[in-house]
Amino acid sequence: MAAPRRWHGKDGMFETNASFISVFQRTKVKLQKVSGGVIAVPIQRLSDLDIDYLISLFGLDEWNKLTGPSNTAPSPRHPQAPTILPIDSKSTPLEFSASVSPPSASRSLSLRRAQYQPKFAPSPSTTTSNSKPRSPRSLLRLPTNVIVVIGHHLDVRSRLELSRTSRRAHATIMVRDVWHWIDFAQGYHHQITDRVFQKLTHLLLRFQLHYAPRHVILDHAHITAHSIGTLLNYFPAIQSLSLRHCPLMDYRQLTSTLEALTCRLDISAFEMISRATPIHGDDINRIRAALEHLAGHTVRMDCDVCDQCQVSACTPSLTCLLCGDVPLKRCKACAPTCDRCHARFCHQHPPMMTRLDCGKCDRPLYLCNSCKGHSGGGGCPTHGLFHTRCRKSTCTGCGVMACPMCDLAKCGGGCRSQWCTRCVPQVDLQHCKCILIHGMVGSKMSKRLVCGQCRKTCPNCASSVFCNRCLDIHQDECMPSTPSTKKKGSSRKS
Repeated sequence: MAAPRRWHGKDGMFETNASFISVFQRTKVKLQKVSGGVIAVPIQRLSDLDIDYLISLFGLDEWNKLTGPSNTAPSPRHPQAPTILPIDSKSTPLEFSASVSPPSASRSLSLRRAQYQPKFAPSPSTTTSNSKPRSPRSLLRLPTNVIVVIGHHLDVRSRLELSRTSRRAHATIMVRDVWHWIDFAQGYHHQITDRVFQKLTHLLLRFQLHYAPRHVILDHAHITAHSIGTLLNYFPAIQSLSLRHCPLMDYRQLTSTLEALTCRLDISAFEMISRATPIHGDDINRIRAALEHLAGHTVRMDCDVCDQCQVSACTPSLTCLLCGDVPLKRCKACAPTCDRCHARFCHQHPPMMTRLDCGKCDRPLYLCNSCKGHSGGGGCPTHGLFHTRCRKSTCTGCGVMACPMCDLAKCGGGCRSQWCTRCVPQVDLQHCKCILIHGMVGSKMSKRLVCGQCRKTCPNCASSVFCNRCLDIHQDECMPSTPSTKKKGSSRKS
């Protein structure tokens, strides 16, 4: 038995909420009302939308077999088969075409009931016995349960776009089985704000999907603690919630929001570790206590409080380079990570980390013994060592990591190439003529270098060594010489 739906009559006088049971006497359909009663409705009285729904359940060929004439062989006296008029191109998509039989046909054939011929179906007059059935050209021609499974694996944005294609798609997508997972595709997380999430919440509540969401993933979304409180308040059947790396999340406000909730939750997993916003250990303990109080059981979390400092957040286990995964709660400050190889060590081994000073920022620099002994960790003899994120100065020619504090010869023409002192003599670098245009002696514009690939030449005066930015300004001031100007100059000399 199919799911209950709203059935409408073609004349607008019939309307009921029932479930489809079967086809009855090839001309009627059996429907079971919500109250339990069974009714038989003629197919000709159903609306076009209801007939499309029935075709989607059986398929076009199976539907014509169920509602067509009986499979009785024609009499030898009447060998000609009844002809069916082709569908007019100006007819509506849901129009019936009457079957016409020759005068010699029997009364049973002349009174044959009209078959349903939708617009997207091929005309019977143009089909042949050897022609292959056409494959479905639309996703909505698939059965309803298949579309539900497809919608279950789509992200929220794709589901909403599919629901806008037709009424049947909207009715199929806005069901409980589709919205068990709420996730957003990569690349759209920065667009998920409190306003967008509020509209999505109102849409689900409008279709009475309070207990539909089970797993919600909001990683990297730009939402605040207010949206999380609204989500848990209106959707209590959520089993897992992920808020990892949300840049606008205030965990102190999230703690107050969870402690103010009074509804019963079914949540069992909660993830909120973040690289963008630091989490205090007190907030982690209070969030865990609030969730376990609302759920009534233990809630698994991906972050915990450091056992050593009791302040910073950390993962429940530590991955040691020598021991593997160790059930040890240590934050990055108590068990630092090597800046080069990203290795960590537990407390069972002697100190294998060395704390150094970065030559550019004030944050401490940690290096393990192997990385420190390898070429000094890639440091500069003048300014010392640098973090990996601080020393993003690589020579284009030789690929050597140069010191970010030392002067590099950079091209100002647009290619963003830079060369160290050893590679500069091998590159054709020349000064741009910005100093001649602006007259800014001693400024940064007069020191701009342009490589041979980015060097531009003025088409008017044939002057070279211009960058893209300065060539446009030079062309506005440099006008090509005309014959009239040459004559005036010659007359003045004479």
